[in-house]
Amino acid sequence: MIRSPYVSGIFYPEDPILLKKEIDFYFSKINYSNNRINNQNIQALIVPHAGYQYSGEVASYGFKLIASKKIEKVILIGPSHHFNFSKLCFSPFSYFQTPLGKIPSLTLEDINKLNINLNNIAFESSEIHQIEHCLEVELPFLQRVIKNPFKIIPILVSEINIKFLKEYVNLLDKLLQEKTILIVSSDLSHYLPYEKAVFYDKRTISFILEKDEEKLLKEGEACGLNALYLFLKLAKKRNLNACLLKYLNSGDITKDFSKVVGYTSIAFY
Repeated sequence: MIRSPYVSGIFYPEDPILLKKEIDFYFSKINYSNNRINNQNIQALIVPHAGYQYSGEVASYGFKLIASKKIEKVILIGPSHHFNFSKLCFSPFSYFQTPLGKIPSLTLEDINKLNINLNNIAFESSEIHQIEHCLEVELPFLQRVIKNPFKIIPILVSEINIKFLKEYVNLLDKLLQEKTILIVSSDLSHYLPYEKAVFYDKRTISFILEKDEEKLLKEGEACGLNALYLFLKLAKKRNLNACLLKYLNSGDITKDFSKVVGYTSIAFY
């Protein structure tokens, strides 16, 4: 079963040549101000998921950083924008299609073969995954920077059942193996005036950099708060360091400062 693109031609170009050109254009503009990170040590990225014309530049700062890293599996975690549920939602699709080709995707059955018990904490849904854009928009970037064949593990998060929080984190810990990277897909504040957005976004970013998941959950502004919360639990367990790569909001791109959306790329190593 193949998941066909849902926002191709809307969030990013449908034409593969134009899509490659747009991604490569963003990569060509990158100027890292902080190069203390060893690319090979990166275990996770937080990147945005809006239309490329708005958030593509910010996303490119994260993805370009892993271009020389040997990656065979990518765990993709993001928020469900259309459905509410309390378990982790895996995909039943065997492939995710983009204009740049098909990517093999691991299902619950595949994960169960790794001797990981998912009975209490996960389910599959083609309906939820088919119309969700937050993971789809990351795929063409991955296809441009990972030169070898790779597989994805797409996971959508809605509400968190605190009763199973430890199991959620243990699952991610087991999945994040050698030659695997975890991508958390989240935008920041939504539709605030420019100056207010910058204030709230900087505060949210500070919670992420400090790995303060409790403050993030209570005071943070992001559409992927619960996904970020789970990931920060894992980052603390693994004692990962965080580095801010880029922050912009849509006002910086469109010059419309009345109602903006915030975007960031952050690396964990």
